[in-house]
Formats: sequence, C-alpha cells, structure tokens
Amino acid sequence: MYTSKLLYYTLLQEDDAFNRLLDHLESMPTEHFETELEDHAFASIRSHLVHLLLSGSRIMYMLGDREEPQHDIAELRGILEFRSAWNAWKRRASGWLMGKSEKELDHFENFSWPSGRETRMPHGTMFMRMLFHIAHHKGQIAAQCRLLGFPPPNTEILWIMPDSGSSSTPAEVSQPAPQSEEE
Repeated sequence: MYTSKLLYYTLLQEDDAFNRLLDHLESMPTEHFETELEDHAFASIRSHLVHLLLSGSRIMYMLGDREEPQHDIAELRGILEFRSAWNAWKRRASGWLMGKSEKELDHFENFSWPSGRETRMPHGTMFMRMLFHIAHHKGQIAAQCRLLGFPPPNTEILWIMPDSGSSSTPAEVSQPAPQSEEE
C-alpha cells in the first residue's frame, strides 16, 4: 500500500510548506507569536507548534523510533528554536522512514494513544496520519495569522462554484449578492 519513497515525498512536501510558514512567522511582530485567541483549542501559534512537535515525537515513538527529541519542546520560545526542533524531528522521521521496507510499512500494529484508546493500523498509515495532522495544524496557524492581521502568502482557498463553473475566494462567497434596482 505505501512505499517509503511515496511517504518520503509527502514528508518533503510538508517540510517545504512548513518552512514557508515558519518564514512567514519570522516576519510577524514577535508579540503575536504568543498572543492567545479565544475559542481555539490551541490558543496561540506557539501552542500549536509545541503540540505539533510533541505529538510528532510521540507518534515516532509509537512507530518504534526510540530516539529522544534533541530539544525540550515545551520550553521552546522563538521561531528559530522551533525551526531547529522541526529540522531535528524531520531528520528523525526521514531516517526512520528510509529504513523501512514496503512490507514493514504495511505491517499492522495496535497503537495505544495517551487517552488510553487503542487503534490498529499499518505503520505507513500511522505515518501518513501524522503528516495529515501537521497539515491540519498548519491550516490552523495560518487562520490564526489571518485573525492577527498577518495572512500568510499562498494560503487562500479557491472555491469552484458547482453551478456556474466560476471560481472565487471564500470572502467573495460570503458576501451577499448585489441587488439590482428592479428587485
């Protein structure tokens, strides 16, 4: 089902996008990095990054990689520290991935989550779930940047309207249609 090359390619795509997001975060005023927004599961951009690195390390551990993180993730403060921790995690994930055969990636295993819940899936699926989790939080961070007035570049969603075949951005979709004077 999975090959290490396919998963590695996906990891590289996530790494490129994640580094572009970190570049954007470096360009923002530093006080926004820890600004807490209401009604978010992770209130600040920093808390999202801590969560991503901690959960990524936990999943690598669940997959059998017993290497300890090189950074005390909960204590990271600046973007440069997070970039360094991300690069260390990426090297760890890449090393684990490149050492796996297709048979090993398709091997089913029971995984126990910190909540106590268990799930059974192949190693390759667990690795891909981790990459989807990273993509999800990148989107959450981009949304928080937008709310703080610093929208990241190249993160606009393009909506294809099913009836007309035209496209628009979400802001255009949410605007009421102009009323003609005849109505």
